[in-house]
Amino acid sequence: MEWNWLRNPIRENYSLTERKGYLRISTSPVTLDEGKPLSFLGRRQTEFDFTAATRLILEAQADNEEAGITVQQNNRHHYDLRLRKKAGQYVVQLRAHIGSMDYVAAEYPVEGNKVELKIEGSLMQYTFSFADPATGDHTELGKMDTRYLSKEVADGFTGAMIGLYATSNGQPTQAKAYFDWFDYSTTDDK
Repeated sequence: MEWNWLRNPIRENYSLTERKGYLRISTSPVTLDEGKPLSFLGRRQTEFDFTAATRLILEAQADNEEAGITVQQNNRHHYDLRLRKKAGQYVVQLRAHIGSMDYVAAEYPVEGNKVELKIEGSLMQYTFSFADPATGDHTELGKMDTRYLSKEVADGFTGAMIGLYATSNGQPTQAKAYFDWFDYSTTDDK
C-alpha cells in the first residue's frame, strides 16, 4: 500500500514503535481545513467502489481533540468520520466541509475512547458508519454525495485521498490517536 502525507510531514507526530502493533498519530493544532502541514497519513481513492475502515483509540484530554478517517479532495472539500470529546464524553461525528459550508451532519455518543470507523464508496455516494469494537454492531451515520469531492466541483486534479488524521483544532495538545489497523478493499477484492 502506498501512503502519502499532505504537505511536509512533522515526523515526530508519527510512530510505529511507541505502542506495539499500532500507528500513533499525535494531534496537531493544524486542522484538515488549513493548507499547512498536519497530522495526516493517507492513500489515494483508486476506485469508485471501495471500503476503507480503521480501528482507533483516542487518548484525548480536552473537548477540542479528535481523530478519525477522512475522504478529501482538498482542505476545502472533505468528509470526516471522527471520534472526539464533547462536554467530557466521547462522540462519533460525521462532518461535511464543502466550500464555505461546514457542519456536523450526524453525531452519536459512544462508551469509551475506542471505535471502528468505516467509509463505503460507490459511484454516487459515500456511506459512513462506526462500530463498537466490543460488539461489532455497525451504526450508519449518513450518506454524502461523491460529486462534492470531484475535481469538477472542488477544483482538484489528483483525486480524493482517504486518510487517518488527528487534530486539536487550533489548541496546544498532548493527545494521541492509536490506529490498530487500516483496511482498504475494492469490489474486485471481495
